[in-house]
Amino acid sequence: MIARSVVAIVLMIGFYLLGLTIGFGLLYIPYVTLMNGDHLDIRLALICILGGLAILWSLVPRVDRFLAPGPRLDAADQPRLFERLRKLALSVKQEMPKEVYLVPEMNAWVAQRGGIMGFGSRRVMGIGLPLLDIVSVPKPYLPTNSAITMKATHGWGRGCTKPARASGAQLRIWRGWEKDEAVFSDSRL
Repeated sequence: MIARSVVAIVLMIGFYLLGLTIGFGLLYIPYVTLMNGDHLDIRLALICILGGLAILWSLVPRVDRFLAPGPRLDAADQPRLFERLRKLALSVKQEMPKEVYLVPEMNAWVAQRGGIMGFGSRRVMGIGLPLLDIVSVPKPYLPTNSAITMKATHGWGRGCTKPARASGAQLRIWRGWEKDEAVFSDSRL
């Protein structure tokens, strides 16, 4: 794991060094041409200057501004939902998201948002309103609560830093939803 981290850091440093070299190299071409007293073709100078500036500008890290995808859910207002999410986070050995949002699609997801290049980011979760409707109304064709468990676990797995562990947890929950029924015996959120 450490070797993969070192390779990732070396590749990132190499990317920035290559970008800086090409960007400043393109800016250096018109400068050298003018300093040597040679004739400078305006088209070449324009292409080099604009290309160099574009490459240098694209190397600047951007701040990840997070726009809320829906209304934010509060643990005080939804204690049973947050208790279920805490149990689920413990079962898949992931940290509980800092913020949980209600989203309009039939989905559940977890993502790292905010910060610069991942630093200062926070974990957020989106839970779809149609998904909550399915698990809160008993359906003869759907085991109670297993859909929210599987979908939320899937969301955690996609945002997971250790995908092998998340995949195993997803598989255990998928295969053993009867055991989840005992843990999450509530039929309503």
